[in-house]
Amino acid sequence: MDSIASSNFKSYIKAWSRGLFEIIFHPIDFMALVDRIRFGHQSTMWHSFKENPIWGWGLGWFYPNYLQYFDLFKNKAILFSDPPASFYLMFLSDLGLSAIFIFFSFAVIFIFCLKNVFRYDSYDSLLLPSIGAMTSLLACWIIGIHFIFDSIAFLTAFIITCLIAHFMRFASNRWKYFAIVGLALAVAVLSLRSIFLIFNAPPVPEFLWNRRAKPQIPASLIVPIQAPKNGYWLAAGVPYFVDNPKLQLFAEMPPGKYPLKIKMELQYTSTKVIATNIHQIDEYTLPTPGKSYWVDFSNHWIEHCPDKPTISDYCSIKVSVEPEWVWNKQPIGVYLY
Repeated sequence: MDSIASSNFKSYIKAWSRGLFEIIFHPIDFMALVDRIRFGHQSTMWHSFKENPIWGWGLGWFYPNYLQYFDLFKNKAILFSDPPASFYLMFLSDLGLSAIFIFFSFAVIFIFCLKNVFRYDSYDSLLLPSIGAMTSLLACWIIGIHFIFDSIAFLTAFIITCLIAHFMRFASNRWKYFAIVGLALAVAVLSLRSIFLIFNAPPVPEFLWNRRAKPQIPASLIVPIQAPKNGYWLAAGVPYFVDNPKLQLFAEMPPGKYPLKIKMELQYTSTKVIATNIHQIDEYTLPTPGKSYWVDFSNHWIEHCPDKPTISDYCSIKVSVEPEWVWNKQPIGVYLY
């Protein structure tokens, strides 16, 4: 009996030591044993950081990189569109090594703000009521186990409010003027940059084509309609890369959307319309309201579409439906399979 207990104890100590070693030296690999969803997120961010360690990929690049890198660790991870599971890795992948400076700057500013809240008569600046809430949110921010959007937003707002309040209290009128003008210019520059990125965004198939060495195929929309297997729902008005002129489609809309007119365009590089097909479904008929049909662009395909597509030489399709149906903020087109 003693030998069995001793053996179990040794096995426990060995397993515990192994786990501790993995946590310290291979924390992301250890996460694959604990939480396969978070493992996928953290592996994505770590690969993103290694590819662009100095400046990062930019804010908002988590999901494009997530779909890009997932094939590297799909045997260990579960694909799930949850927020990034590590605030620190998100900072590193999006902003690179500059994130370390930002992180410590935020921490120092937060401590400075709390210190001055008690030193000066500052409850007139509405900072004192925020101390309890912000301190608890700081714990979420520092732990970094899960990226909690509200804690980041509130903490950042608190820091900015704190800096403005103390600056306006102690700065001269001249510096206040320069600060207000500088803030306005910064907001204007960021707004113009966002507008520039929106209007200069590449067509969907070309997004990250060079980096992937293949065109982008967007994930299927989630639609509350039973459709055939091995296909995906197309969003209306969005160009999709295709490598076959013969398309098998399935169309179904809610009962109030009939008669339904479906327009399918074959395009060259998402800009020039080569051919158009119009299909109409007159009635919503039970028990099988969904209708399957074929569209064949073979005659136009031979003349315009290359055998080996490239980012500057390819064909795509774009569907539009009338009347329009928007589900979960997405305009629904047809199902391609």
